[in-house]
Amino acid sequence: YYTVLFGVSRALGLPLERPK
Repeated sequence: YYTVLFGVSRALGLPLERPK
């Protein structure tokens, strides 16, 4: 789940690293 969100955020190019 986390990996999916990380991949999506990275694909979108968002400054997201780790969701609290």
